[in-house]
Amino acid sequence: MSEDTSPQRIYARKDEEMAPAANEIQHLEDGGATSPDFSKIQSTKSIMISPEAFEKLYLNPKTPVAGHLRSIIGNPTPLAITGFLMSLTPLSCDLMGWRGAGHDGAAHIGAYIFFGGILLLVGGFLELLIGNTFSAVVFMSFGGFYLTTAATLQPFYGAYAAYSPSTSDPAAGLTTEGFNASYGFFLVFFGVLNFIFLVCSFRTNLVLVWILFNVVLGVGLLVGAYFQTAMQAAAIAHKLQVVSLLLPC
Repeated sequence: MSEDTSPQRIYARKDEEMAPAANEIQHLEDGGATSPDFSKIQSTKSIMISPEAFEKLYLNPKTPVAGHLRSIIGNPTPLAITGFLMSLTPLSCDLMGWRGAGHDGAAHIGAYIFFGGILLLVGGFLELLIGNTFSAVVFMSFGGFYLTTAATLQPFYGAYAAYSPSTSDPAAGLTTEGFNASYGFFLVFFGVLNFIFLVCSFRTNLVLVWILFNVVLGVGLLVGAYFQTAMQAAAIAHKLQVVSLLLPC
């Protein structure tokens, strides 16, 4: 007698062969296990976590730091923010020409050195001690920027005097094509640095992302202002300066 090889019989035979395994799986899901192979299997359970816990674990994890420097030093961020604001705010007013201000904020060289330079460097160094590497790099970079601005405007270093057409009038170099184009390239690469900071800040918080986003746009417009000044387009340069400094508002 020949064996039945019809499709119906083949499917029925496969169902019979799979029945024991299906029973074992169902029994395992019910909490029991009769086979040694299935007894070694543990089901995976889902764990729900809050958005706040997810942010602390994956978006803004706390950096492990040995010792108790956090409790001894405290939070240095307000110190750095104070230095940043006390140098940026008067510089913005000068660049916009309010009340007749001008000359790239040369009257505030002291603020750029002591508020923008020293406070940001000290705040960044303290951030580094407690393990906040990203904050330290950002603060120290801006501290270096303000010290660079102060040194550029300081007559002792002769940065703009080298471009002056007259040895008796060093300040005339501030309006020359060579000085403005050269300083504009410094701002170009400072803008690139801030764009890198912006990308890295996506793992921190929304406030820092918003600040760095405006800084990148503002520095980009300032680059255009200096390049327009180099081309003797003073009206366009002034408009670019005003827009760049009103962005955070």
